[in-house]
Amino acid sequence: MMSTPVTYHPEGFEGPRIVGIETEYGVVCTPATTHPSTTASCEFSAGRHTKPGMDSSQAAALMFAEVSRRWGGPSRFCESGGRLYLDVGDHPEYATAECLTLQGVLGEHQRGDMLVASMVERAQNQLDRQGLGQRLHVIKTNADSWGNSFGLHENYMVPHGFSPHLSDVVATHLILRTLWCSTGDVSARGWRRSARAPFLHHVESATTTRSRPLINTRDEAHADSERFRRLHVISGDSTMTPAPLVLAVGSTILLLAALDQGMETADLTLTYPLRALKDLNAEEWTPSTSLGTTVFIMRCGKHMQAIDLARVIFERVYHACEGMNITGMDDVVFDLWHRSILACEQGFYDQVEHEWEWLITHRLCQEVMSRHHCSWDDPLVKRTLLAFHDVGPQGLTEPLRQAGLFRTFKQEIMDAYQHPDKNFSQRAIVRGQLIRDALASGTVITAGWTSMRLPDHRTSTHRVLRMMNPWSVEATEVESFAECVNHRLPPPPPWA
Repeated sequence: MMSTPVTYHPEGFEGPRIVGIETEYGVVCTPATTHPSTTASCEFSAGRHTKPGMDSSQAAALMFAEVSRRWGGPSRFCESGGRLYLDVGDHPEYATAECLTLQGVLGEHQRGDMLVASMVERAQNQLDRQGLGQRLHVIKTNADSWGNSFGLHENYMVPHGFSPHLSDVVATHLILRTLWCSTGDVSARGWRRSARAPFLHHVESATTTRSRPLINTRDEAHADSERFRRLHVISGDSTMTPAPLVLAVGSTILLLAALDQGMETADLTLTYPLRALKDLNAEEWTPSTSLGTTVFIMRCGKHMQAIDLARVIFERVYHACEGMNITGMDDVVFDLWHRSILACEQGFYDQVEHEWEWLITHRLCQEVMSRHHCSWDDPLVKRTLLAFHDVGPQGLTEPLRQAGLFRTFKQEIMDAYQHPDKNFSQRAIVRGQLIRDALASGTVITAGWTSMRLPDHRTSTHRVLRMMNPWSVEATEVESFAECVNHRLPPPPPWA
């Protein structure tokens, strides 16, 4: 599906809504003959010592050794304009460039996975050369064995005065979409759809590591903070297949656009949103039963089943946004969203079996239990889920893709790479080009979301390219800065 430039611009925006995602990865190193979950407790950690093998901080440092050598630390902006870094707790993280379309989000998300997978391969080759008998795994899942939770963070540009009431409506949507955008997980009580939901305790909060919320309110706009803010959603599951990302991000962009249009919202907020999230995630399900029968208490006084509320939101968003070209893939998102609601209502899941990741992982685990005559609490089931989320060569996702067991969105991802001007903001494109220039010329530059800095050894100062506007950068300023990057400044003295 070839994208066309998005035509919908929210009021006060100079272009389409800026969207980006951040993906966190857990690291573990084990004996080469095992997988991280072969111990009885299926333990792996995103940021503490794991035995046997080197600890996760050592493994992460090995992965980022080349980045640290070239860029002076375990963080760099990439040629795509996205950022790769080692976050608090020694876990790798990739933040996409500023995307204008859903194709851009898909392409950048895949780019992050591929970049991390290549780092795993290089680090593994070094371990093999040293004869250490260790196997490095990077797991794109949502929790480790010590209760640390990590996963997918979504970012949507909204006006600075975005109403708290509208955040409550967004929270309702975030809770409902766990029905079809989750990855699946197993706990002491058995199967559950969302792996992230058990770690969420507030609707909104400024923290991300304790008392985690659905929406993080720490405001880093990466733009003019007097005009914009970043709606930072941290409630979603990390997924290995693209369809949940299409539906999660696409439906949220469309909801925000519908809210821009004044969509009716008075009857869409929940009295007890966190209870609703937990109850919905605990709702029992079989492949022949309806889903979303959990009853919610609304602030307006109504009692509604989850799936009925989901249909109301879908229909209002559809009527507000039909024909507007908001995401670059509106028809795809509306189709998948509608089929997901129908599947829940009818209890007929064949129509979404290649798109709901938790259905894919549920079926995979059931096949393992049937073959090995075990139950949900068997470590082999957890091992299967970890192998599914392994981004390295031992992961299960690539064989499942080759077997045609999930929808790949190959054309949409290819479009993101082939038409960057339609899918990414000019600021992201400029940032990526300047980084490519710096790598080619050997120039050391410092990149950020809103500026680029280049040491000027003649004046002991920095040349700065300011980029507060995410949609455009002044062409003459870019050209002047690019000339300096491409070695048109005198080189620094040898003692500098």
